[in-house]
This record gives sequence, C-alpha cells and structure tokens, in this order.
Amino acid sequence: MTCLLAGLLGLPPPSSARPIVRLEAVGGYDTNATRTEGSAAGGALSRLVLDLSHSGRPASGWRLAGRYHGGVRHFLGGDPLPCRGGAAHPSNEDALFQRLDGGIDGRLTRRLTLGAHLDLRDRTTRDPCHPRDFTHARITVPLGWITPDWGLRLSGVGERFHYKPDPRYDATSGGARLGAEWTPTRWTVSAWGEWLDRRYRGADAATPNDRVLRVGAGVRYTGPALLAAHYSYSLNDSTREGGGYARHAVTLTGTAALPARLVLSGRMSLVRILHDRPLDLPNAQILQDEGRSAVALRLERPLTDHWSAVLHGGWWGSPLDTGPEYDRWLALIGLGYGSAR
Repeated sequence: MTCLLAGLLGLPPPSSARPIVRLEAVGGYDTNATRTEGSAAGGALSRLVLDLSHSGRPASGWRLAGRYHGGVRHFLGGDPLPCRGGAAHPSNEDALFQRLDGGIDGRLTRRLTLGAHLDLRDRTTRDPCHPRDFTHARITVPLGWITPDWGLRLSGVGERFHYKPDPRYDATSGGARLGAEWTPTRWTVSAWGEWLDRRYRGADAATPNDRVLRVGAGVRYTGPALLAAHYSYSLNDSTREGGGYARHAVTLTGTAALPARLVLSGRMSLVRILHDRPLDLPNAQILQDEGRSAVALRLERPLTDHWSAVLHGGWWGSPLDTGPEYDRWLALIGLGYGSAR
C-alpha cells in the first residue's frame, strides 16, 4: 500500500516491516436491518472485515503510511421486511463499506513540518429501503510547528461528497483547519477549529451553499489502558431554506486488558443535533444520521498467536429528542486473524 502511495507521489519505495493484516469473520443479529425510524424489522447477518496497514520511511525525516478498511455484510434468509409501502428481502440490505487513509509527513527543518493526507470513504448497498449510499473524499495539507511537548498545525482542506441516491446533493468544499496539541507525559490535550465553504451541484444562481464552522477539544491517555474523550461543536449556516443546523457531540473511547487474557474496547457517543428544519426522505424517513447516539463494545480473547475469538455488541438511538424515534441493537460473534500483534 505504501509502495502505491510512494509511486503516486514520485517517491522511492519505503523500507519497512511487512504490512499488518487483520481479518475478522462474524455472524449475529441486527434488530433494524433497514435502518428504519419508528417500528423496525431485524435479520440475521454475517460480516467480513479486512484491515490492511503499512508504513515506512521513503527518505530521512519522512514517514509514509496507509491503511485500508473494508467490510461486507450479508443478511441470511429471513422474512420480508416492510419497505416503501411493500416488502423487500433482507438481502436488499447487503452492503460494502470501504475506507482508505493515507498520508506522508516530514520535517522541512528541525521545527517545521509538512504533510499531505487523503481520507476516502464509500458505502454501497444492494437495494436498500432507504438509500443513503455515498462516496466522500477529503484531502488535507498540514503545515506544522512542533516542539518536544507542543504541536501547532495549519491545514488546507478540500472535500468532495457524492450522494448516490440524488446527485443534487453532491457537494464540493474548501477551507482551513487549525489544531494544537500538548503532550507533557502520557496525556495529550488537543483543540482544533475548522471552517469550510460547501457548494452543492447546480448551474443556476439559486444553487445552495453552506458555511460550516467546527470546533472541538479532547484529551487522550496512553498507558496500561488507552482512553480518550472528545467534544465537538458544528454550526452549519446554509442558503437552503431550513438547511442549517447546530450539532453537539461527546465521544468516549477506551481499550483495556482484563483478566483471562481478555481485551475490551468500547465507544460511546452522545449527540444532540438541532436542525432548522428536518430534511425529509422518501417513505416518511428523515435524514438525521448525524443525530444518532451510540454505544459499541468489542471483546476479544486470543486463542493462538494469530487467531482470536471476538464478540461485538452495539446500540444506536436518538435519546435526546433531536429526531424521530430510532432504535437498533446489534450482536455478533466470530473469529479474527491477525498477522501481527
């Protein structure tokens, strides 16, 4: 992967260790297969996830890294699901999720750094009841000033969003991001702010555009356990009638070793989003994905040097009255394989 990135950037192939590969196959039950608001129907499913990462140093003072994350889910049999006034088979909700992260960072001087990062995401579903598939690309070019304890970065940001069900919502964004970090010991304290100008597809003078302001702060601990807490606030000012919103989000994550060689990872996000006006979708659905609060847990126990048993559990909902009733539970169990630990 890093060899491909190096070729695209015109750099020599990096020298590094072998790529890290992680493969996970699980099966279980999803209580809301169609991601439906209000009453929902579930289904049994299987899921296969591949993680591939690689890093190296193509030149002195420079680091090149890349990671691919891909997952596919397949619903198994089941009764027809209510959809668009009729019924659909659970296999219509089969989906492929992909994410590619890559970047290069290096030192121009002892204190001055320069980088370039790419974040590419895609979701493709077979024939969902509520189409929300998309492709999103984000490029950042950070210029940084660093000391042993402090880091300050100013980045140019460019984004392209393709909303597959309706190209009218395709958008191109540009802006800037300023971030700072302080790492005195095992703790890292960070804060950041970002501004984007977003223009939607269209050739007439009435084409809508948004101005997005985001700020956030967080703290991270790296020790016997890995812990992090973040808060973010987003304000979207839109020329579309009712297109603006304000969003608050608190996210807590952690990973810790337990007795009996168990490893527990967890993530909790609490979201409150206030839209000027809800955005209606077909079949009385409302586009409020940004407002889903969630709790997700993952428990792993190694079986051999490379194989492990894994258990997933999760819940998604709208507990703060910022959208219509929504409830989804997920439970999965299976095996994982890792080429390195």
